[in-house]
Formats: sequence, C-alpha cells, structure tokens
Amino acid sequence: MRTTTHLPGYRVCVAAVALLLVQAWLDSSQTALAGRELVVIVHKASPAATLTAAQVKAYYLKKQAAWSDGSKVRPVQQSGDVRDGFVKRTLGMSTTDFERYWLELKYSAAESPPKQVESDEDVIRFVGTMKGAIGFIDAASLDSGAQAKVKAVLRATY
Repeated sequence: MRTTTHLPGYRVCVAAVALLLVQAWLDSSQTALAGRELVVIVHKASPAATLTAAQVKAYYLKKQAAWSDGSKVRPVQQSGDVRDGFVKRTLGMSTTDFERYWLELKYSAAESPPKQVESDEDVIRFVGTMKGAIGFIDAASLDSGAQAKVKAVLRATY
C-alpha cells in the first residue's frame, strides 16, 4: 500500500518552483523594457514645447486639466510594457496604484481615466487628430510620419 506522507513536501517543492517561474517571468518583463526609450507626445498645435515628468504626471492624473492656452488636456494610454514603464518611471506609481487612483477618482469625482488604445500607432493617431491630446509611445515608433502629426515633449530611458 502506498502512503501519501511525501505529498506535503512535494507541494512545497511545486509551490517553490512555481514561485521561481513567476519571479523569472517578472524579471524578464522588466528586463525587456530596460534600455528602451519612451517618448511623451502631444498634438502638433499644443502650446507645450517640452514637459517635465512632474507636469506629465499632473496631466495624467488630471490634477492639471488644461494646457497653458486653456484647451482641455486629453490623455491617452495603451496597455503592455510601454504603459508599465511609463507609469512606473514617469508617474512614479505601480500599475496597480495607477488603476486604483482612477477607480477612486471615477467614483468620488466622476472623472474618466485616460482613453485606452492598443498600440503606439493608435496613440499617434489619437494624439495627431485630437487637439489637447497627450500620450506615450516607444521611441522607435516616432518616425517621420508620426513627427508630421505629433511632437515629442519628454524622452526617458527605462
């Protein structure tokens, strides 16, 4: 007859391996972004020539709702590594804290979070057509075609 006395140790071992795999995945996703440059872009007609990380944070958290010319700020965001790097480095928050911030603001002040799109191309399209828009993309996507529609106001390496 077979006993199951080895199962508790086996479960601990499986849990440890699973934890190591999760940690390796997290490390690789952070490494994938390391050394890449992100660019904050605005509509070509925006009054902003350059922005600091603090100014970008104020616009993305809607603490500053208008540009210096009085036009409404319209932030846009995308998902994935670019967003994670932007939120962590530029906004100084974790993705979870950023989502929690917007959830609380939505219910306390009826504010909407930044518009969600899927890719750098979508961000460029939105920012290029919407006066007052601000977004972030991987610097590799800021080609001459994009530069005809938007301007870069902040660059950061992650």
